[in-house]
Amino acid sequence: MNPGLLEKNLKSQNSSSMLCKLFPETIALLFPILFPTGHILLFSYLWDGIENGVDREKCTCSCWDTVFKGPYESGVGRYKHMYFNGTINTFKIWTITVIAVIIMYECFKKLVSLTVQRKLRFTMGFLFLSSIFSHYYAWWGMVNYYNDDFYDQWYHQLLFTISEIVTTYLVVKYLDRTKPMDTMPLLVIGNIAFVHILIASRDQFIRNVILREGRLHQVLRDLFFMSTDLIYLTVSTYELRKYSKLNGQSIQNILKSKKNNLVALLFLSSIVFIVSIL
Repeated sequence: MNPGLLEKNLKSQNSSSMLCKLFPETIALLFPILFPTGHILLFSYLWDGIENGVDREKCTCSCWDTVFKGPYESGVGRYKHMYFNGTINTFKIWTITVIAVIIMYECFKKLVSLTVQRKLRFTMGFLFLSSIFSHYYAWWGMVNYYNDDFYDQWYHQLLFTISEIVTTYLVVKYLDRTKPMDTMPLLVIGNIAFVHILIASRDQFIRNVILREGRLHQVLRDLFFMSTDLIYLTVSTYELRKYSKLNGQSIQNILKSKKNNLVALLFLSSIVFIVSIL
């Protein structure tokens, strides 16, 4: 073989390999940057005419402890684009933000990598993308709880967040279609989605959306939450039926197996527990 041609082919393969590596990393890096940006732009549109104008020359902030500025500025601070106090809650906000950004980056990198390699299980990819709003809302809610020292809805939100993390972990675990699907994660995903639908209906969805008592942002929020859970329940059921056909088992027999009965019992108990404390 011509040495020049061989060298050219090797360079082409190396360039392609580098592109396959950099492309997922670049896309994964863009999402944590673009999501908060889009969020604030949307808020600016929704709250147009409501927000307070800021006079940068005259405004002051006496609630700022000026710790992060050290000796350069103390007392009542002048205008800043961002203020933060040196408190334990600031540490908590920083911690959950760093964790959220790292996890988001890694998940998107895996999603894009599998797509480039043509190994993505599209149903799981669709579930992952549909859950982004829920996770972003959970992060934003916790930031505001800590920032405002307002905890009336803390445990309510925490229950949703933990269960959403469980389902998303299972979804990300089975993004790769070369990994055989199992019934256990499908039942967990479906059960949690069903629980969410029950709680959301009892909680705010009927009042805000069906009865039209909610404001625009409340209606949009509840619609996003409900649509995500309906998608999760539908897709998990579809995958369960697909699994039953491929393995020659009826869904009834799958549900009758001991380990699957244990999962069902666990999440039915969870329903009783969650509803009892809400």
